[in-house]
Amino acid sequence: MRSFLLPLLLACCTWAAATPISATADSQVIERLPPLTRVSTSRDPVVAAAEARGLIDASRREGDPRFAGRALARLAPWQAASEAASAPTEVLLVLAEAEQYLHEFDAATARLQTLVKREPGSAQAWLLLATLNRVQGRYSASDQACTALRQLRVQPYADACSAENAALRGEYDAARRQFQALIQRTAEPATRAWLSTSLAELEQRAGLLAPSDAAWRQSLQAAPDTYTAIGYADF
Repeated sequence: MRSFLLPLLLACCTWAAATPISATADSQVIERLPPLTRVSTSRDPVVAAAEARGLIDASRREGDPRFAGRALARLAPWQAASEAASAPTEVLLVLAEAEQYLHEFDAATARLQTLVKREPGSAQAWLLLATLNRVQGRYSASDQACTALRQLRVQPYADACSAENAALRGEYDAARRQFQALIQRTAEPATRAWLSTSLAELEQRAGLLAPSDAAWRQSLQAAPDTYTAIGYADF
């Protein structure tokens, strides 16, 4: 009898431990995040932007969007249009990054459009705007942002921006040549990894599995990160 009951009890305990948690109120705490990054309550926008960027970096590093949510909460005092109008550029950029990460694309796009009108020389804003329009299939708007990057002479980002759009339009050969040339000219490991990941995704969409595998590996070898590891695992 004991030999029968013990496995049964263990099975029951395992089932009980796997019972989903059903929140009963918005204020209910389900889990407390580990303090990977510490934040203050300072109203200094420079301090807040730096702390929020640290949270976004943690989100990318850990593959956990909840840190991006904390970044957005950290910058909540500057989210309203009335506050954003006078907010420093870095605050608006980090806000847009957090919104992009959490797929609040319309809010991030509107924020960046306002920012580039105020500060047309902000290459990071144009790059984010190109990406946001690209992921929403707005290739013409993304092309315009890429053109702005080219006018600012921001390389290799301007050429990579155009190559990304060409690849998504199915212009694989031209985009491949562009990415390969950029990779050869780039020495900085993180940038080489980003370009190699873009090439890997291009080859994957083109159905060329061996070149895609090689590019994924090249990216991970240059500068491994969570996004690329997940992408390669999916591949």
